[in-house]
Amino acid sequence: MSAEVRAESLTGYQSERPLTPAEAGWLDILLLWQALAMVPPGDDPTGWGPSAPSQLSHKTAK
Repeated sequence: MSAEVRAESLTGYQSERPLTPAEAGWLDILLLWQALAMVPPGDDPTGWGPSAPSQLSHKTAK
């Protein structure tokens, strides 16, 4: 999901229950892991491969 959608989802979630410091610390790692898990072996007709590393570039751009 895009950074904008991810931010909106997190804002909505936290309006009901804020993340604990531990959850907030692991969130980026979890999102990257989920993105990597979506990359299929072999051909990648869905484009998940380039999307997963974008999670890292999004975090390093801050």
